[in-house]
Amino acid sequence: MTGRILRYGLGAAGLAAMAFGAGTLVTDPAVRDWRGVARWLLLALLLHDGLLVPATLLLGLAAGARWRARLRLPFLVIGSLTAVALPVLLRPGRTANPSVLPLDYVRGWALSVSAVVAVTVCLGVAAKALRGRARAGTRDRVRGGVDRSGHS
Repeated sequence: MTGRILRYGLGAAGLAAMAFGAGTLVTDPAVRDWRGVARWLLLALLLHDGLLVPATLLLGLAAGARWRARLRLPFLVIGSLTAVALPVLLRPGRTANPSVLPLDYVRGWALSVSAVVAVTVCLGVAAKALRGRARAGTRDRVRGGVDRSGHS
């Protein structure tokens, strides 16, 4: 019951956000190039559905279920970082006012992605070490061996 309420609530919020965006687009007097808007929307649709989704599905299929589960969260975080950083990553170059975008955003994005990859690797290594340690303890108990404290 709670899941259904949450799902319908999020769906309604998404529809409201789309309606707001469409209303703003239609009523904004600054939007005059409707062909440019249509071209941008078509290109975004083709890029997403024609390239991004198939590449993601093929990578997930090639990775297998075990790796797919481990890489889901890092890919989500890296994708979100990239989506947020894309406008400044694709900016045309230096602006007339050097204080508008004064930082090296490509470097900042690369450092953020590197941090996500490093945390993912560290968590994977730690999880493997803990699993190995748990298996060793189980093996000792099953074999009736002596544990590290000297008790049998």
